[in-house]
Amino acid sequence: MKSDSKATDRTSLEALTEAYLSKGGTITQCAPGPSENVTYKHSMRGRPRAKPDTTEKTQNSTGSAPAADA
Repeated sequence: MKSDSKATDRTSLEALTEAYLSKGGTITQCAPGPSENVTYKHSMRGRPRAKPDTTEKTQNSTGSAPAADA
């Protein structure tokens, strides 16, 4: 609802509300405050973590430093 004034927004909202109610819709007013019956679904947001690079660990798995050529 992009318009220039609040008055046109208000009349548009009232017209939409009247159309909704005339089609059999109902408006439910809830009590203020948090609801006790809220069900949250776990959802991951963002990118997953990158897997650690294991190529270096597998090459030096003996735990000793590489021998120097002297």
